[in-house]
Amino acid sequence: MNKHTPGPWVADEDDVSPIVCHAESREIIAFVFRETKDCVGNAILIAAAPEMLEALEAISPMLPRSLSTATWGDPAWTDALRKVEAAIAKAKAP
Repeated sequence: MNKHTPGPWVADEDDVSPIVCHAESREIIAFVFRETKDCVGNAILIAAAPEMLEALEAISPMLPRSLSTATWGDPAWTDALRKVEAAIAKAKAP
């Protein structure tokens, strides 16, 4: 697994473009190109990544246990669980 700078991260702007930086140390995590109209929204989404990964990792083991027999076969639940597992795997890929 690749390591990442632990959160919390925040979205901010410098003189050139939106940036993502560590909330306390202000270490720059990423620059987001201003060339798109969604650049600030992209920076905000990137800044939320550590918390989203933490939340997915916390809920992932609970999902299969929380599903009743009636809902286990529901394609929506199965799809949601696959998406959670895929997002965690993507975040931890080498």
